[in-house]
Amino acid sequence: MTTLQERVHGACPPKTWQLNKLHRVLRVRKGHKNTGMRESNLLSLSYGKIVNKDIDSSEGLLPESFETYQLVEPGNIVMRLTDLQNDKRSLRQALVHERGIITSAYDALEVGADQDPRFWAYALLALDIAKYYYSLGGGVRQSIKFSDFPNDWIATPSLEVQRATSDFLDREIAKIEQLIDKKQQLINLLTVKRASHIYETVTGRASKDVLSKKTGNAWFPILPDGWKLARIKNVVTSISDGPHISPEYVDEGIPFISARNVKVDRWSLDDAKYISHELYREITKKSKPVRDDVLYTKGGTTGIARLVDLEFEFHIWVHVALLKIRRSVACPAYVAHTLNSSGCYAQSQLFTRGATNNDLGLNRMANICLPLPTLREQCTIVDRLNSSLIPIDKVRKSIEASVERLREYRSSLITAAVTGQIDVATWTTQVAKNNYPEQIEEAMRA
Repeated sequence: MTTLQERVHGACPPKTWQLNKLHRVLRVRKGHKNTGMRESNLLSLSYGKIVNKDIDSSEGLLPESFETYQLVEPGNIVMRLTDLQNDKRSLRQALVHERGIITSAYDALEVGADQDPRFWAYALLALDIAKYYYSLGGGVRQSIKFSDFPNDWIATPSLEVQRATSDFLDREIAKIEQLIDKKQQLINLLTVKRASHIYETVTGRASKDVLSKKTGNAWFPILPDGWKLARIKNVVTSISDGPHISPEYVDEGIPFISARNVKVDRWSLDDAKYISHELYREITKKSKPVRDDVLYTKGGTTGIARLVDLEFEFHIWVHVALLKIRRSVACPAYVAHTLNSSGCYAQSQLFTRGATNNDLGLNRMANICLPLPTLREQCTIVDRLNSSLIPIDKVRKSIEASVERLREYRSSLITAAVTGQIDVATWTTQVAKNNYPEQIEEAMRA
């Protein structure tokens, strides 16, 4: 008899584990509405964790009444099984640690009295990591419910083993996340350093130019003689954004770039979505990105610019702006670099609206100020930056790679633990003897 763990993870459970049915171990809570506003502790699922929200805040999408929300208790597991085909990045479950209310669009699960909720939260996370949820419904359903899960046989360890496994994972995952946090702090410092270095260069400070022209501008108060202060609208022939729709994605087609695919130092296209050639032809009637245009993120993560140097056709979503540069006054690469300076980035954040659904509107974006030397000086600055940014970007790339290895290690450790592939009681001894996979050792050293 094949268990769910064997089918998804290819892991044969220990012989001491018992067989059980999925829906006997995990059950959907029903009939726990917040009728009469019995509870006002508003909770939300964010990046695989339950977080508190201000119930009195006017930001974000709000229901007519929080009485429609469901009550959840410590030890429940919340699952968000919506928008499956458009969002394959989010972590879709988390363990509840305090009583509160959460949208009824999510499933709230409870476990049997002889089960450890932490263990099953990790077990569901392992299924999520393996992209199991996206296989349900034949790959065409945008949303499912936990009741749609097949009532598979699952291998179930004893409560003692569940608790030991959960304790082990709580401890080891905390160590890994601490390492990731430290590395992320280094990445943040490098991001600031990069933006500051660009600022010094595009304002003439790095080359020790004579700074004598006072502009009266808060972000670029003084510039070299002969330089101007311009706004984005002065250096472009047009500003537009992608279509304001959620298109139907296809497995193969034209890349459809969102804000998360645009980085200051590279493209991040591994998780780019694709649209059909027919839709691409339709939306290019409005605008078409080509080489030497500048993309500028305006939704989600705002204020990140990237010069288009891609050799293939693609299009952009609404969260990305397309800047067509006026070549008679500005070099596209110079504009992209300057928009990533600390001075321009600060303006982009000031002009961004919304706490949850960030938006840098096109009209506000058009008024972002930037220094504008002669075209010849712009080309010199581009050459200088292309060279001087290499060491910063190289270090950043190395740290980001080590973070990714740690995340992979974290995922593999969770999966191995909840499927009984490692003995958590002797793990410390195994580590001391270097008796674990080579890729884990490399991740821990990184």
